[in-house]
Amino acid sequence: MPPKRNATDDLSDLRQRSRFDYLEKREALKLAELQKDVEEDEREREKYGSKLSKRELAEMDKRKMTLRLTLERNQIDDTNSGFFMLDSTLTDKSEVLTKRNKKENYKSEVQLWEEEQTSKAKAAQGQQRVRESEDEYEFVFDPSTSINFVGDGVEFDADKQRLQAQLDEAESRAKSIADVRTSLPIHAYKKELLQAVDDNAVIIVTAETGSGKSSQIPQFLREYFISRGEPEKSVYCTQPRRVAAMSLAQRVAEEAGCRLGNEVGYTIRFEDKTSEKTRIKYLTDGTLLRMFLTQPDLPEVGCIILDEAHERTLSTDLLMGLLCDVIKYRTDLKIIVSSATLDAQAFSNYFSQAPVLYIPGRTYPVTTYYASQPEASYLSAAITTVWQIHASADAGDILVFLTGQDEIEVALARLVAPQIMMASELTRTVSKKPG
Repeated sequence: MPPKRNATDDLSDLRQRSRFDYLEKREALKLAELQKDVEEDEREREKYGSKLSKRELAEMDKRKMTLRLTLERNQIDDTNSGFFMLDSTLTDKSEVLTKRNKKENYKSEVQLWEEEQTSKAKAAQGQQRVRESEDEYEFVFDPSTSINFVGDGVEFDADKQRLQAQLDEAESRAKSIADVRTSLPIHAYKKELLQAVDDNAVIIVTAETGSGKSSQIPQFLREYFISRGEPEKSVYCTQPRRVAAMSLAQRVAEEAGCRLGNEVGYTIRFEDKTSEKTRIKYLTDGTLLRMFLTQPDLPEVGCIILDEAHERTLSTDLLMGLLCDVIKYRTDLKIIVSSATLDAQAFSNYFSQAPVLYIPGRTYPVTTYYASQPEASYLSAAITTVWQIHASADAGDILVFLTGQDEIEVALARLVAPQIMMASELTRTVSKKPG
């Protein structure tokens, strides 16, 4: 009689089963990521060829071999191939064989061979009956004997159709990205911006929100260094927040047509998504400040962009002081101080009367409204304004900027609680109705 199981045993089995399910899902996820990396490696081999280093080629070969071995291992059927993991509780040989034979879908090699021969015989008999009953049909439509046609009509090959559809989608997406870039207001000032960079060591750029300064200026400067015969020069663009650095790097990598971490990447605290080929790097101002501790002159950097400088963080102010000293002996280094709302003249005076470039234009209309009288609590006023917009506007999202996490949580609680109360009241009203 088997021993009785208690709640602890059931909980242990549940944890073990949950762990196995998690490992299976993680294995599938890692395998998908590995397949994507191998596909990217193959495209890089075709694109760069001999420009890749031995270390990069070795890593590519290692990933490819790992993927091949993993796929081969997954194709092995332990049941049908005759392999069976022995249980430590089984000691009798007959008991082991009995348990293996009772394993689900287990078949020996002889049984598999007999089934294969039987299926072939049945297929041959079926074809003979078809030929005897339908002698008037002269042709057999075998895909291997089909005729390939070339012309202006619809392609017959399904694989080629799918490949052509993927190519059309990629071309359409590339054209869409190119159209968006040319439609940004900053694109019209590209030549003027690069001329100012060529003539001055430091320039101040004031561009309105939505003009494309954070994503386009680093790409303009990359093209500028390539045109001067200095493709090895890198462009660093600082951001005050980690999320901004990551999202901008992802967007610029997509516009540049490369994988994130190759020509375009980002470096933040505890995470570095760059490589030897990275030439446009987004990073937080604190990360760049730590780089100055080990490399005060930053010899591989051709231009440093201090974006969102109006926030005046401690790291940004320290960087400005350090850069004032660096440009005295690094005459080839270019510095751009950029922001949407900036006291341009004050920064120009700090950098010895650096020229100011103003880029007007927005990608969307903006209307400014002011409260008619001072509010005792701006947080309460913001929440009230959200309800006013929600009640009056037909559609759209509402974005509220607050000063910290505490205020965000308070506003969220005060905005969500009334909706929960209204939903519960509606539920009680419906439940009271007859029927």
